Amino acid sequence: MSQTKEINTVQFNLTYDEIFKGSFSDSSTATKLINIVLNEDIDENDVSITSSELLGESIEIKSSFFDVRIKVANEYDIDLEMQKYKPTSYSLTNRLIFYLSKMISSSVKEGENYTSKACVSIVFMDFSIEDYNKCINEIELLVNKEQVVSKHKIILIDLTKKDKCDNLKLSKWLNLMTSNDVLSFKGEDEIMDKVIKKVIDLNANDKLLAQMMSREKFIRDQQAEEYHKKQLDEKIEKGQKELEEGQRKLQERQRELEEGQKELQEGQKELQAGQKELQAGQKELEAEKAKLESTLKESKLEIAKKMKDMGLDIEVISKTTSLSEEEISKL
Repeated sequence: MSQTKEINTVQFNLTYDEIFKGSFSDSSTATKLINIVLNEDIDENDVSITSSELLGESIEIKSSFFDVRIKVANEYDIDLEMQKYKPTSYSLTNRLIFYLSKMISSSVKEGENYTSKACVSIVFMDFSIEDYNKCINEIELLVNKEQVVSKHKIILIDLTKKDKCDNLKLSKWLNLMTSNDVLSFKGEDEIMDKVIKKVIDLNANDKLLAQMMSREKFIRDQQAEEYHKKQLDEKIEKGQKELEEGQRKLQERQRELEEGQKELQEGQKELQAGQKELQAGQKELEAEKAKLESTLKESKLEIAKKMKDMGLDIEVISKTTSLSEEEISKL
């Protein structure tokens, strides 16, 4: 019979989606957290964890699901979210407003007062974003640029600024969320101990760990790909600007050629030199592009091999890495 091994530190802390959702998807832990953030005294018996699925239209971000969706009797409809990585392909604020609007529309039944229930998104971010320089930031909703809808709001909590948090109770939870040494927080609070146990149990789940490691590897490779693509785009843009500058100079030389035969000969020499430089630059860009494509190909093959070794289906690996099933079969 296998024995449960004791874990002192965890590989994945509460800043990771799966760990966060698994730790706060019950009424006791969720109630504790929202009471601290909202400075409320909500009774756990009034709290229910509901379906996290976001019905209706979808947007091209993180799928159409909340992390943890909570209903508090007839008072609140709450979304608890954890964001580990800063989005690069969309506006986080726009995404949160979209989700909040869906919460508002879905929480009101036909014939009800549209202001009967407050909808709140509480978002923990493991990164900073522009325009928000405090640990706890509230986004107010405006109607016709005048009326403030104070019942419905988005609360952004910047984990990177947890040392600036004035809420001492919340500060302890923020430190727990960002720590891998979770046992150092044991004994602080009964509910916190419950969350710590969940974090440890989830980190002991080999199947979940494998999925998370694979996902993290994929995300990091995506980030590396975006970084190298940005570098390549910058080089191409620089080359285009140099080309445009070369063309401008060529036009100037052509005007100068009309002034005399001697200037014509000099201009031809400069043109030939410029063409050689341009060709050399194009070859350099092509070589850099080929090198980058080779590196990205090797990275995808490496990911595919690891996923294949983990026993994942070749079709799933193909969709994830964009490699053909034939290429994957050869690994």
